[in-house]
Amino acid sequence: MTNDSLESIFVYLRFLGYTLSKLPQSMRQKYDEFMREGTLAVMEGTVLDMMEVYDDHDAFIEQSRYDVRCFGYDPYNAKDFVERWARENGEYGIEKVIQGAKTESMTLGELKKLSEQRKLLFDEALMQFAMGNCITLEDTNGNRKLLKQRYDQKIDAVAAMMDAYVSYKVNRDAFE
Repeated sequence: MTNDSLESIFVYLRFLGYTLSKLPQSMRQKYDEFMREGTLAVMEGTVLDMMEVYDDHDAFIEQSRYDVRCFGYDPYNAKDFVERWARENGEYGIEKVIQGAKTESMTLGELKKLSEQRKLLFDEALMQFAMGNCITLEDTNGNRKLLKQRYDQKIDAVAAMMDAYVSYKVNRDAFE
């Protein structure tokens, strides 16, 4: 990404059918919109099966003809997914990104500047929704942390974007 470049952020998230069935009608309509735009896939069950997520993700990358050069991940529940990715695609470009003010502060600041300069485009309804649910908390030292005001607000797409951005910065040479 150069100073003159413009980047679009593309989203593809998974959601459990069980969780979808529990949404209030007004929120369900929003999620139906995300499914129609192709940014949200509903998976069966009450707990995400990470190997099913992997297969779905792999098919999405293939269908979209994406060239994945690196990715960042939060180790909270991605261990099996990341191990399989490394086995099938190699370990280059895989970056563990632990969520917290130490990691998020600089990343949030840089992403804020890029979006203020209109160098990031959030042209999908799901990403716009997630961005609208985000707030940042700043401590007395100026460290920022990504948060949401209510537990039912989803910000996963923004957290994933931050992980991807950290990985991009570490592996910038893969994009030259």
